[in-house]
Amino acid sequence: MAEMYMRNIRDWKDSTLMLSVEEKGYFSEILDLIYLYDDCLPDDDNLICRAMPVNKKVHLRLKRKLVELGLISVQNGFIRNSRSTQELLKINSISSQNKVKSLKRWE
Repeated sequence: MAEMYMRNIRDWKDSTLMLSVEEKGYFSEILDLIYLYDDCLPDDDNLICRAMPVNKKVHLRLKRKLVELGLISVQNGFIRNSRSTQELLKINSISSQNKVKSLKRWE
């Protein structure tokens, strides 16, 4: 689980230029959940509505919009964002390498 991540401001601005303030806020919350769930955020509307919190009707409308725009996708029962997937692979790889280094240091 990534408890923090870096957001590239230029990439964020470029990819969200066409979104309303409401859509940007929803997208930001979805990204946070994707990172918290380590790229395994279940496509569970009730879970997401409780986690944000957001009204289910609003959630479904905004989720549909982000899927249509290609900002998120639903794959094998999970909500994904391609950039988040790439970043989490890097984060987890670095974390694993640091764990090995730490274990070697303490042997």
